[in-house]
Amino acid sequence: GDIELYRDLVKCFLDDTSSLFPKIRAAIDSGDPDGVHRGGHSLKGLAGSCGAMGVSDAAGLVEQLGREKRLSEIEAAWN
Repeated sequence: GDIELYRDLVKCFLDDTSSLFPKIRAAIDSGDPDGVHRGGHSLKGLAGSCGAMGVSDAAGLVEQLGREKRLSEIEAAWN
């Protein structure tokens, strides 16, 4: 019920993901499964911490595909 705390969490999420999204995109474009895995993992945690569970779930899939080096499926999951 602490609105200020939630606003702070959302602001942190937006600040952190403003640089994270381009890093994940660059990892996808360069065929870097480890970068995709790390970026997906970070995004999953950040999204989960502010209750954005749909984003967290999608990021978890991106993380998994990167870990498993299933790059042919990354684009669809990222979208």
